[in-house]
Amino acid sequence: MRFTLFFTFLSIVGAWCPVQAQAEWQLSGCVTDSSYQPLAAASVYATTADSLKNIIGFGSSDAKGNFRLNIALPTTQVLLHVSYLGYEPHEMLMTPLDTSCQKMLIRLSAQKYSLPEIVVSAQQPELVQRGDTTTYNLRYFRDSTEFSVEDVLKKLPGVVVKS
Repeated sequence: MRFTLFFTFLSIVGAWCPVQAQAEWQLSGCVTDSSYQPLAAASVYATTADSLKNIIGFGSSDAKGNFRLNIALPTTQVLLHVSYLGYEPHEMLMTPLDTSCQKMLIRLSAQKYSLPEIVVSAQQPELVQRGDTTTYNLRYFRDSTEFSVEDVLKKLPGVVVKS
């Protein structure tokens, strides 16, 4: 008896309390490169158009380049961002419930890289220590004031010359 009263009470209260279902908007599509090859793991996220910091949905493309975002139905326009390493990012402005946004084909173009010139230069070390042998590169110790081998030896670190 108590169970049926409790169940009846819950039924009445449940019928009187409105249940709000939040409408969702599904954005789906395929991300490809310029030759229509699918791009797997492309980053896809949606923000409100008035605030780019307000992310309302995010995801990534699968192995076939397909993605699907389920977002709460926004009241303003939505900006869809798609990016992939080595490709120019793509942004697309949409309005809620736009029928052209049901299945989108997004083509990303390759990003052009311009690297600055790199110059690699190498110098031999002044001295090299291998085991118990030290080898000196005399180019670093000569300055045209030497007249004999003794003068050069006096300039080497760790070498004492007694006359």
